[in-house]
Amino acid sequence: MSALFLIEAIGGIQVISKIINAEIVEEGIQGSEILIRDGYIVSELESDEIVDNIIDAQGHYVSSGFIDSHVHVFEHMALNGINADDIGIRMGVTDVIDAGSTGSSDFYEFNKVIETSQTNVHALINIAKKGLVANLHELRDMNDLSDREEIEETIAQYPNKIIGIKVRLSASVVGDNGVAPLVEAIKIASSLELPIMVHIGNPPPYLPDVFPLLRSGDIVTHAFHGKKDNTILTKEGDLIAEAKSAIDRGVLFDVGHGSASFGFEVFGRFIQKYGQYDFSTSTDLHVRNVDGPVYSLMITLSKLYSYNIPLNSLLKTVTSIPSKVFNMKNKGSLLPGNKADITIFSIDKHSITLQDSLGVERELFYLFNAQKTIINGEVVWENNG
Repeated sequence: MSALFLIEAIGGIQVISKIINAEIVEEGIQGSEILIRDGYIVSELESDEIVDNIIDAQGHYVSSGFIDSHVHVFEHMALNGINADDIGIRMGVTDVIDAGSTGSSDFYEFNKVIETSQTNVHALINIAKKGLVANLHELRDMNDLSDREEIEETIAQYPNKIIGIKVRLSASVVGDNGVAPLVEAIKIASSLELPIMVHIGNPPPYLPDVFPLLRSGDIVTHAFHGKKDNTILTKEGDLIAEAKSAIDRGVLFDVGHGSASFGFEVFGRFIQKYGQYDFSTSTDLHVRNVDGPVYSLMITLSKLYSYNIPLNSLLKTVTSIPSKVFNMKNKGSLLPGNKADITIFSIDKHSITLQDSLGVERELFYLFNAQKTIINGEVVWENNG
């Protein structure tokens, strides 16, 4: 058992809250007290500081705030955009990363989502100028791509909000352009020192043409999609050579569940043989999959937990791993100096059968459930059900 203290400045007066009976599984944190002052974790309290509020987390886990690194929250603008808080704080997620809904020509509108959401919203800017606002085949015309100056100007105008570039590489998106949009995006990303998240799916382009282009720190989302003739695995269950080379040099695989992009079989075979490699867990949530098969980040974690991944390792896929790859400073850990963005959740025994994106069913026996979401040391949502 450990205690977690929250110190919040309200009207210039510090208010200290203490979470008691918290189960903390992060390495180096379990069994210790964690203190937070003015929205940041600190190592100790002053002698004259008094606890004002107590939050009892009996039976619940406490983690650094969950990060969903692939969502679409350009609500009312981009196709399929969903409300950020509905899939963020109300589902135990402190941070969401919108993956390419917006481009350089409409980021001023997307910034309104960032400014009005309680959830911390970050953006991967689409290499296409209009993102997903106009259509879902945004890379068929190379003239629709942003150039370096356009992206650089957008980043300068909205500092600390754009943390990478998104490129969707599947046949329906790129048409006859193959990997050309990715080549252009890499030039820009390299000059701006940004990571790229690349969406993979139905070919062309084929993965052996995509993986060699990627740099250390780039992200492949929908990595475990299971679509025919373009998967990361051979029929024997080995990683294709180009995929193995990519993760060996630091390319990160991301779940990106989505409506059509996560397969139990591919993920299970990967974990069985390559479980030593880091990956990140994300949902690709939008209005067309929030009612199934994705539902939430908690449900996605529940699916992955059924593969007997150690809890501490699984939590890293939504905390320290995404925070590192996207250079999200002061996030991803409960160590002193980090932001007081915290997820309190339970893992409940519950038998349920859920589907992957291919309609394949899998029986689960444990479900992750959000209990409280804390932003800057303040409880902004709690499960009253």
